[in-house]
Amino acid sequence: MTTPSPSHTYTSSGSFTVTLTATGPGGVGTATGAVTANGAVAASFTITIGGSSVSSGYEASTVTLDASSSTNATSYAWDLDNNGTVDRTGVTVTDTVANLFPTASQTPYTVRLTATGPGGSGSAAGGRSGSELTGQAWHGVEVG
Repeated sequence: MTTPSPSHTYTSSGSFTVTLTATGPGGVGTATGAVTANGAVAASFTITIGGSSVSSGYEASTVTLDASSSTNATSYAWDLDNNGTVDRTGVTVTDTVANLFPTASQTPYTVRLTATGPGGSGSAAGGRSGSELTGQAWHGVEVG
């Protein structure tokens, strides 16, 4: 391939050795270097109701948000009230929710995670808007 500015897309993350061979009127020369390819960031998380039994989804509850299932991420930003502002950072955070199961006229509990790493960023959103049973883990769904 004779391209003055070649490019290559790596299909996996890691360190790779790259060799450049240049040919000209003076002969052939080579140079070797290292390239680090970073994997794409995929954000995901679970929401788990606090350790004590919740008798009603309409009472204040502590939830734990855990983004350890995200891939290739090095930082985590949480928007706990879905208003576009970062409320907390870290792979695991807790939040107190006044009403886990809002009625149709109330605002649903929605969380957005933005995970960032060397390969970019990804986001996931999740929460609860129905009146299902408590005590289960809820999962954020990758949205891009």
